[in-house]
Amino acid sequence: MTNPKITLSELDTPLKVLFTGYLTAVAIGYLFALIQILFTHGMADGKFGLSIDDIVYSYYGSM
Repeated sequence: MTNPKITLSELDTPLKVLFTGYLTAVAIGYLFALIQILFTHGMADGKFGLSIDDIVYSYYGSM
């Protein structure tokens, strides 16, 4: 039995829009999650930007 491969160029326009919309929503969610982590934990060590020290201070506390 052969395994037929379906490529994106063979799909109809509604399915292409569905896949594109899904990937766009996931990408926007990922971007907002990164921004939220940056603003939540990014200033834990007193400097702007996310570093290992920020994560340590946020989850372990100051040593």
